[in-house]
Amino acid sequence: MSETQKTEQKERVWIMKERCKMCGKCVPVCIEKILVIQPDPESIYGQTIFIDRPDRCTGCSDCDNVCPDFAIFVAKKKDRVFPKRSKEAQERLAKISENKEQPLPKKEGENEKA
Repeated sequence: MSETQKTEQKERVWIMKERCKMCGKCVPVCIEKILVIQPDPESIYGQTIFIDRPDRCTGCSDCDNVCPDFAIFVAKKKDRVFPKRSKEAQERLAKISENKEQPLPKKEGENEKA
């Protein structure tokens, strides 16, 4: 049994690192913020995508859908039990929805562009 098959049997989300070219497109789309980029001196890219807190994966498949390399896999919902979105993620999503393309608030000390 391959390492990927073993992983598929127990995880909600997994990455085939040999396919990943580190574009990073998956990181910002994860509403639960479980995908992170971390340094990896053994990777040819010098970094790797790491799944932090895989138990918080909601199974939305946004990361899987955005990956151009087909390197991320999310288990089918019928095969795994996924948690509901965390309270923090629900609050972030509500704030994003309320924004409705309004400009982001200026950070303290940020100059206005003329």
